Amino acid sequence: MYSLLSGLWKYLFSKNEYFILILGLDGAGKTTLLEQIKTKYTKVPGLPPHKIIPTVGLNIAKTQYEEIKLTYWDLGGQSQLRSIWNKYFTDVHAVIYVVDSNDKERFTESKDELESIVCDPKLKGVPLLLFFNKQDLPDSESIEFLTSVFKSVINNQSLSSSEDGTTISRNVQLQSLIASKGEGISEGIKWLADNLRKNARTIEKTDY
Repeated sequence: MYSLLSGLWKYLFSKNEYFILILGLDGAGKTTLLEQIKTKYTKVPGLPPHKIIPTVGLNIAKTQYEEIKLTYWDLGGQSQLRSIWNKYFTDVHAVIYVVDSNDKERFTESKDELESIVCDPKLKGVPLLLFFNKQDLPDSESIEFLTSVFKSVINNQSLSSSEDGTTISRNVQLQSLIASKGEGISEGIKWLADNLRKNARTIEKTDY
């Protein structure tokens, strides 16, 4: 009986847990993505897209993916809120960055924000999942075009420097997304989980 209970305890409480930041400009679809992740990977469905309001602060979701626990922090993307993004960088294992494929006037702004994220030394080597959202809209740009826009950031930051002068590889995945319909999420989360299993950095445990 003791061994059975001990095994159950280890199964329930010894699973790996990873923290993931969801970032991007306001209106990119970050919270819609989070609610669809909840719908796919928890027993409680997330909010439908028409009930989602702009995030002012932080939304949190905890999910299970196979044997690992994933905790998502969705931060507001308004310009006045982006200054607090880096307060969370030390405590995360991966970053999801969401781009609105239809927001052509702000591609440069979005690219600049992404560059500031991946250049931050607190995120050295952290995997990056880049979602190009709203691919279902008729005027959205193609994945090929968006890849060319963000290519310079991705290529320059695939390697990040550490304090001792060595380089640390950063794994990057570009993924088409229709967050409102949940399309592209499974592929992206699978890639993320695979990378976290292989090379997630060690972070001191903190209660949130």
